[in-house]
Amino acid sequence: MALLLLALLLGLADQVPGQDSQVYLQQIKPLLRARCYACHGVLKQESDMRLDTAESIRKAGVIDNGELLARISSDDPDVRMPPEGEPLEPSQVLAIRRWIDGGAASPAAEVAEQDPRQHWSFQQVRRPNVPSSTFNNPIDALLEARRERHAVA
Repeated sequence: MALLLLALLLGLADQVPGQDSQVYLQQIKPLLRARCYACHGVLKQESDMRLDTAESIRKAGVIDNGELLARISSDDPDVRMPPEGEPLEPSQVLAIRRWIDGGAASPAAEVAEQDPRQHWSFQQVRRPNVPSSTFNNPIDALLEARRERHAVA
């Protein structure tokens, strides 16, 4: 009897209030990143669906209408997600189901991934406006202007 009670308590341990966001961060988000972001991430949003934040998943409506669970648990290769590679393992589907059944909690300040194409290294180089100064070298003029702006002697 004590063993049954212990098993029951351990089974409910992942439903303790306050840990719901941790379940998302430690189990759900890494799974989505590994298996879903290629088609539903920052660079590509098949079917206008982005799954890189819990908020974007909720906005897509796939939690409320049950489509997410239906797609990841389908045996039909034309319906199943992800469409390529192995289907999600039953334990992964169960983790997502528990997360949804538990209210799909996530951190309030979750930030979506940034588009890597916006990184400074991909931006076109532009010549800065060189302030007028007594220096002949434009680099010295830029450094002097910055020094003055920050009141550095």
